[in-house]
Amino acid sequence: MSKAYEPPVEWYVWFDDDSHVTKNDWFSHMKKYIDEKKKENICYIGEAWNVPWLAGQWDFIAKSKWYKGKQPDIVKGKPGIHFATGGYWWLRRDIADQLDWSDERLTWAGGDTLLAEAIRQQGLPFHRYKYGVKINDSKRRGVSMAPAGCTNPNVRR
Repeated sequence: MSKAYEPPVEWYVWFDDDSHVTKNDWFSHMKKYIDEKKKENICYIGEAWNVPWLAGQWDFIAKSKWYKGKQPDIVKGKPGIHFATGGYWWLRRDIADQLDWSDERLTWAGGDTLLAEAIRQQGLPFHRYKYGVKINDSKRRGVSMAPAGCTNPNVRR
């Protein structure tokens, strides 16, 4: 029995259910951007946000299989992370495979910040870029919980 040809997947693109494409040329524009940045080892792309780590999160990170011992970045004077907001990001497939992403400990919240930290721990670049996508375009709904690793169950972001 012959196996059907399956083209290789080079990138994963994530959209939350309240994010959507607003520009007709979004995909071709992003492909061109990626091609222009290949020499920079482009592998992780998104709209840049930043947050401080919450109580318990750094301990959670330090126990990750992808943790390489790098100390946290400082964001606004506190340990934190610059990350691609979870509403929309790109991740190169070989990097996802290298990280064995997604972290099996994730349940709902905090995957975007953990992914950024996993990328940073590997010494890989974060390309802060967004084109043609509207993020967080509706009222928050669904499950709301503390971010992964946070020891205060009442914290919400």
